[in-house]
Amino acid sequence: MENKMKTYLGEKYNEDNHILNWLWYWDEGKDTSNQYRNRDEWRLANDLDCLYLDNLNADTIVSVFQILKRVIMCINPKQKIKKDSESIKMIIDSFEQLLPTDDLLVQQLQMLANKAEMRSNFMLLPDRGMQVRGIAYADEMAPTLYQCFDGGSYSKYFTEEYTVEKWVKQEKLEMLFEDNGFDREHIKPTINGYAPKQSFKNTRKRDLILGVINYSNTFLDVRAKYFE
Repeated sequence: MENKMKTYLGEKYNEDNHILNWLWYWDEGKDTSNQYRNRDEWRLANDLDCLYLDNLNADTIVSVFQILKRVIMCINPKQKIKKDSESIKMIIDSFEQLLPTDDLLVQQLQMLANKAEMRSNFMLLPDRGMQVRGIAYADEMAPTLYQCFDGGSYSKYFTEEYTVEKWVKQEKLEMLFEDNGFDREHIKPTINGYAPKQSFKNTRKRDLILGVINYSNTFLDVRAKYFE
């Protein structure tokens, strides 16, 4: 299957440094944002989820930026990172200093950045309203799924006809549950020992960040088999 990231970046694409690919991708997006009439038009032409799925309900499953930010701030405690042109260009220019290649976090993130370029990292949401999961939970899937069930923030997007289970099977997300049970009690937590509803979006702890990366790497490995 075509790697849309590689197509989008063209000659800038780096076969060996996939974190850098994401940085160039975000930088390119910031530079072109004023060329479109509105954000929807921009997304369809530039957002990787829309490039793969050609649908404004498309969404990224694993947010590389959210994890990259935590990795940089863990390794460099005084460093502040925002998803703006200034921060992105700064990371590109100071890549080796901020992200030393001998650090296990960086090595595991590099693996994840590679997998996250592919179709397996993108899904269709029942409603675009769920895209706020990026702000609420840094796109982490376990707390996202938790909020899909009765009483949760995203339960309003499901009906008796279009259930969470139907969406999960449609989008090939079954591996995020245990024992073929599609309810809150069977959601796999991001990190063993924590509740599925727990988000780690603000953590700076190395072991927890590594846990998030490992969860994401494993999930994308399994889901990739559907798109071979």
